[in-house]
Amino acid sequence: SDEGSDPIGALVDRDAIEAAVQSLDDRYREPLLLVVMEGFSCAEAAEALGIPRGTVLSRLHRARRDLRRNVSATASEEIR
Repeated sequence: SDEGSDPIGALVDRDAIEAAVQSLDDRYREPLLLVVMEGFSCAEAAEALGIPRGTVLSRLHRARRDLRRNVSATASEEIR
Protein backbone atom coordinates (compact mmCIF):
# COMPACT_ATOMS: atom_id res chain seq x y z
CA SER A 1 0.00 0.00 0.00
CA ASP A 2 1.08 3.56 -0.64
CA GLU A 3 2.21 5.24 2.59
CA GLY A 4 1.23 8.62 1.17
CA SER A 5 -2.41 7.60 1.30
CA ASP A 6 -2.15 6.74 5.02
CA PRO A 7 -0.55 9.68 6.84
CA ILE A 8 -1.25 8.29 10.32
CA GLY A 9 0.24 4.92 9.44
CA ALA A 10 3.28 6.68 8.02
CA LEU A 11 3.85 8.56 11.28
CA VAL A 12 2.98 5.94 13.88
CA ASP A 13 3.32 2.19 13.90
CA ARG A 14 -0.07 0.50 13.45
CA ASP A 15 0.75 -1.79 16.35
CA ALA A 16 1.09 1.27 18.60
CA ILE A 17 -2.34 2.49 17.51
CA GLU A 18 -3.91 -0.91 18.03
CA ALA A 19 -2.31 -1.22 21.47
CA ALA A 20 -3.54 2.24 22.39
CA VAL A 21 -7.11 1.37 21.33
CA GLN A 22 -6.98 -1.88 23.28
CA SER A 23 -5.71 -0.03 26.37
CA LEU A 24 -8.84 2.13 26.47
CA ASP A 25 -11.49 1.34 29.06
CA ASP A 26 -14.40 -0.57 27.46
CA ARG A 27 -16.79 2.34 28.01
CA TYR A 28 -14.59 4.50 25.75
CA ARG A 29 -13.38 1.84 23.32
CA GLU A 30 -16.86 0.57 22.38
CA PRO A 31 -18.30 3.91 21.14
CA LEU A 32 -15.02 4.66 19.34
CA LEU A 33 -15.06 1.35 17.48
CA LEU A 34 -18.73 1.63 16.58
CA VAL A 35 -18.50 5.21 15.27
CA VAL A 36 -14.99 5.31 13.79
CA MET A 37 -14.46 1.75 12.64
CA GLU A 38 -18.00 0.53 11.95
CA GLY A 39 -19.41 3.81 10.63
CA PHE A 40 -22.32 4.05 13.06
CA SER A 41 -23.80 7.48 13.67
CA CYS A 42 -23.64 8.70 17.26
CA ALA A 43 -27.39 8.08 17.56
CA GLU A 44 -26.98 4.50 16.26
CA ALA A 45 -24.09 3.86 18.63
CA ALA A 46 -26.14 5.24 21.52
CA GLU A 47 -28.99 2.90 20.69
CA ALA A 48 -26.69 -0.10 20.29
CA LEU A 49 -24.98 0.62 23.62
CA GLY A 50 -28.16 1.60 25.45
CA ILE A 51 -26.79 4.99 26.50
CA PRO A 52 -27.76 8.60 25.66
CA ARG A 53 -26.31 10.21 22.51
CA GLY A 54 -24.61 12.89 24.63
CA THR A 55 -22.82 10.16 26.57
CA VAL A 56 -21.55 8.68 23.29
CA LEU A 57 -20.24 12.11 22.26
CA SER A 58 -18.53 12.60 25.61
CA ARG A 59 -16.97 9.14 25.54
CA LEU A 60 -15.75 9.64 21.97
CA HIS A 61 -14.08 12.88 23.01
CA ARG A 62 -12.33 11.17 25.94
CA ALA A 63 -11.36 8.15 23.83
CA ARG A 64 -9.78 10.34 21.17
CA ARG A 65 -7.97 12.41 23.80
CA ASP A 66 -6.63 9.28 25.51
CA LEU A 67 -5.59 7.78 22.16
CA ARG A 68 -3.63 10.92 21.25
CA ARG A 69 -1.85 10.76 24.61
CA ASN A 70 -1.13 7.03 24.43
CA VAL A 71 0.07 7.07 20.82
CA SER A 72 2.19 10.18 21.43
CA ALA A 73 3.80 8.57 24.47
CA THR A 74 4.50 5.36 22.54
CA ALA A 75 5.94 7.27 19.59
CA SER A 76 8.14 9.32 21.93
CA GLU A 77 9.49 6.15 23.55
CA GLU A 78 10.23 4.62 20.14
CA ILE A 79 12.16 7.72 19.04
CA ARG A 80 14.44 7.54 22.10
